[in-house]
Amino acid sequence: MELELVKTVQPAGGLDVYSFDGRLGETNYAVFYYDFPKDSVGGESTWPAVLDGARDGWLGFINGKLQTEHEISLGDYPGREALVEAKTSTGQDGIIKARYYLVQNRIYQIMVITSKDQVVTAEMDAFLQSFSLLSQEQSDGTVTPGPDHTGSSAIGPLATKAFLGLRARDIVNTGGGFVRIDVDPISHEIYYMDNMVNIYRLSLQPGADSTGWKMYSAEEVGGISSSLGMTFGPDGALYVLGNEANSDLTRAIIRKGVPNGPGKRTWSTLVTTEPYPLSKNQFDHVYGGLAVSPDGKYLFIAAGSRSDHGEVETAGGAFPDARELPLTSAIFRVPTGAQGLVLPNNEEGLKPYLFADGLRNAFDLAFNADGELFAIDNGPDADFPDELNWIEDGHHYGFPWRFGNQDNPQQFPTFDPKQNPLIPKDSTTYTNDPGFPTAPTGVKFTDPVINMGPDAVYFRDEQGQIRKAPGLGQGLSSFTPHRSPLGLVFDTAGVLPGQFKGHAFILSWGAALGDFQDKGQDLLDLELVKKGEQYQMTATQIMAGFKNPIDAVLFEGKLYVLEYGGHGGIWEITFPEK
Repeated sequence: MELELVKTVQPAGGLDVYSFDGRLGETNYAVFYYDFPKDSVGGESTWPAVLDGARDGWLGFINGKLQTEHEISLGDYPGREALVEAKTSTGQDGIIKARYYLVQNRIYQIMVITSKDQVVTAEMDAFLQSFSLLSQEQSDGTVTPGPDHTGSSAIGPLATKAFLGLRARDIVNTGGGFVRIDVDPISHEIYYMDNMVNIYRLSLQPGADSTGWKMYSAEEVGGISSSLGMTFGPDGALYVLGNEANSDLTRAIIRKGVPNGPGKRTWSTLVTTEPYPLSKNQFDHVYGGLAVSPDGKYLFIAAGSRSDHGEVETAGGAFPDARELPLTSAIFRVPTGAQGLVLPNNEEGLKPYLFADGLRNAFDLAFNADGELFAIDNGPDADFPDELNWIEDGHHYGFPWRFGNQDNPQQFPTFDPKQNPLIPKDSTTYTNDPGFPTAPTGVKFTDPVINMGPDAVYFRDEQGQIRKAPGLGQGLSSFTPHRSPLGLVFDTAGVLPGQFKGHAFILSWGAALGDFQDKGQDLLDLELVKKGEQYQMTATQIMAGFKNPIDAVLFEGKLYVLEYGGHGGIWEITFPEK
């Protein structure tokens, strides 16, 4: 059976009350709304009185008795949920569960009416929770705003057997294509962004009632039309990173939004790069990762490579012999107080800003509780490990001469890709390459964090066999090839319970290549321990089943995971107390 609501309009107290009523079995369902005169509803301080009056009005009309009442909200709009005793339309003792909201000058009321000897079922609650706002123009030309994204009760990622106390709740469904999520430390609200520079605020509510509201568009941010990076500084400033291509060239642009009133920001350009050559293929990793230092003084910017492993990428002949450039495969540090800074494409001009070099695709940066910077690094299209690196000033992390703790074989004159089991048999980019540049003289490469397992520790040995590092009494630098680690987060405040306190967490986009059984699309718990001048970690899979998860943020003791794929879910991960 389907519920059909019948519309009626009737005057009450000088107002036109619009109602939609229906019946399913022994239960009545109804939605009402009416408008107060325009401008008759004052500011936020008057909202409780308006809701009190609305409640008392309908209680008096039905001669009902209020049993319980508590505050709820619909996005930014205030509301109440109440349980009321009253007579049903057939004269029986009944129970009414109702929600009512104040949206500008309009009252919305959603009700379920059933006999007193019946319980309020999950289906009845689902009717109450299903109410949401759509953006509709009213007869006076005003627009009733509604949320851009809403939640659902979708079944998503599941905890692994050893961590069944973890729970994942679907907060909102974005539709996919979203790339970043972060918390405004001033307003204590979560924001998330798609790759077209549309930025949304998440309104967290119980059950499936959370909503996402668009706050800034590309036009408002200005200067960029696509983006891969977004982060907040400790002062609430919002940094958005775009990559703007023009024919065979691209440049990075970082816009800074300073708070200027509720929901408003003043935008300016913090830094741009000079235009530099694209490769015009999938190895244009461009600029993506951002992190602000804990003291708020510096912004760290990750520049991706323009090649897979240091090979020549000419962009169809536009740039003969072009490999990596001064503006690629590095991490730069710029003052957050800069205005209109330009990073040149030459080593001498970049010296004041180059923080670390030799990183292929450090899409995520994060600071730990001690203020140390870490970055993931996604490996090449061969069976070398993906990395987690402790990023230190002046260090070189090996790209393109080293992956994990292994040498890139293309740099050697005797290299034959057909004889190397780590190189895909159908590869066209791994070749004998006499022009491959020699490693910089006097530079000691810094190896990644060593992963001691138990998870994400598969590798291919020199005989072409897939092995698991801990089973051989060794670690791996750092993750199974092709997992594509993303969404690095540290519990810097030490707010997580039990064994998770102070740990780091990392997502996996998922393996697009290779025949490893470890395909990722999961969440790893990382316990990092400093061993002399290097870090080691244990990596434990605690949840699996995401759809291309891309970013995460910790907020009030819970982890929020953003998916790029599937329905683009934002999942709230709750940790067990023990």
